[in-house]
Amino acid sequence: MKIRAATALAALALRGAVPLLGATSASAIPPTKCNEIAKQMITTKDLTPIRAGYSSTARVITNLGKGYKVRLVQQCVNSKGNLWYFTDAPYSHGWIYSGNLRNG
Repeated sequence: MKIRAATALAALALRGAVPLLGATSASAIPPTKCNEIAKQMITTKDLTPIRAGYSSTARVITNLGKGYKVRLVQQCVNSKGNLWYFTDAPYSHGWIYSGNLRNG
């Protein structure tokens, strides 16, 4: 039973739904779709959602206002071909859709 539960959690973590103990959701994403980066961008719309995964259906963790600077550490392309960025800052730890950001 414990092995089955651990296997199920690991599968969810690989899809970005549940982070593994001691790991961020960024490290749980398959590396074939993601790249590490180091850049800063600015949000372009009011209530920019920060999500638990790189999908528009992932749970919203928090929202940021327009003009907010975010540090980005990873980028991923989801199954629909959309580019998402991961921010690891304590105030906004999660995924942001690239269409809600601009260089800055």
